[in-house]
Amino acid sequence: MEGWYLSTVVDPIVTARESIDRTCYSVPAAESAVNSSNTVSETIFMLLQNLEEQNSARLAVIMWSIWKNRNMKLWNKATETKEQILNRVDHLLEDWHAAKNMQKKATQQRLKVLLS
Repeated sequence: MEGWYLSTVVDPIVTARESIDRTCYSVPAAESAVNSSNTVSETIFMLLQNLEEQNSARLAVIMWSIWKNRNMKLWNKATETKEQILNRVDHLLEDWHAAKNMQKKATQQRLKVLLS
């Protein structure tokens, strides 16, 4: 059981660490959150609250992508490289920003029609 845990949970977390480090430790408040919390969940919530929106979103998507990798490995016996995991993060964030911008433009157009 220990080997399964290491390969499905710990390995992906370790491989994505560099990206998480770049996201979190570049912000002094984030380092403080990590050092002042007692549990992993406390640390995660403190980071998400203290990081700027862009970094908070990136951290959340990194964690989700690691979890997705774990499920793929567990249920489908499929493995991904660190690069694949982080590419998914970048693509999801790009798609999210594009959707957010489209929604903003649509809202502005509706407002313009209502005001004219």
